Amino acid sequence: TKVAAITMIKDECDIIELFVRINSRSVDHIYVIDHDSKDGTQEILLRLKAQGFPLTIYKHESSDFQQAIMLTTLCRQVAATNDYDYIVPLDADEFIYTPNGQDFRQALDEQVPKDGCGLMAWVTYVPAGGDYYGSKAPLYDVFRKRAKEPEQFYKVVIPNEPGKTCIIAEGSHFISVNNQWLQGPVITPVLQHVPVRSVDQITAKSLIGARRLSIKVGRGKTQTAHWDHMAEKIRAANYRLPHSEMLSMAFLYAGDLSQDCDHTAIDETAPRVGNPDDQILFADLSRINILMKFDQFAASLCGEIRATRGIKDEAA
Repeated sequence: TKVAAITMIKDECDIIELFVRINSRSVDHIYVIDHDSKDGTQEILLRLKAQGFPLTIYKHESSDFQQAIMLTTLCRQVAATNDYDYIVPLDADEFIYTPNGQDFRQALDEQVPKDGCGLMAWVTYVPAGGDYYGSKAPLYDVFRKRAKEPEQFYKVVIPNEPGKTCIIAEGSHFISVNNQWLQGPVITPVLQHVPVRSVDQITAKSLIGARRLSIKVGRGKTQTAHWDHMAEKIRAANYRLPHSEMLSMAFLYAGDLSQDCDHTAIDETAPRVGNPDDQILFADLSRINILMKFDQFAASLCGEIRATRGIKDEAA
């Protein structure tokens, strides 16, 4: 049994190395669409590939983040090779975990219908103590499972045959085959989800994400509304998000951000993300430069404005 992971990412320098190192233990190959990252993401991927990690990297340049469309196209391409039995769409902050020592591939064979799909539960982890960059293995050392999900979400696992014609929903929560949304059985493997990691990370992601989504073609009224809510929180804090507010965003992620938050509501008995050997080795590329992120986002928008106005750079 062989499994491929597919992902579309942008500017994930703080997490992409661990994403590849940890998930490569569960899948046979990772196909990455890099949505024109401007931080260290691309260089980290190239270094990992040079080390022998099973990566195929595509570069996509556009200000419009049409993740569902791009992943659907990639899924069909990967399925058409018939090299894999299953295809798993992942985000850069998601890590496959199979409980009780069971092999991930075996679990898929036993639990996922070949003509349907399977669902893996999102299990969110929060920074329970310490600094993300203060540890060589931050996911294992710093993060703990939050005690309760405000709402349980799932991510899809796609067998090869349905993958040839399916449409992947926004967020990769479901797939459609022959105009029918498939809601497969919930399987025992889960996705350890680490969406909020540091003040700089969530500040840049929320503010830029909210602006980018505001110009996304075809965006629904409620699609990824949590980015708008988190951006409003950051603006209300005069763009200086306190550490306690960052923790609240982590504990209430994908829930109601107006609620009070118990920063001790963690499950210390739950498995950690990865193991102590899952260290960030490319620390020189992994740190977030928040001013650079905003400058590059502004440059991208200005480039599009110049193009629509027909402004061309004069020859030197």
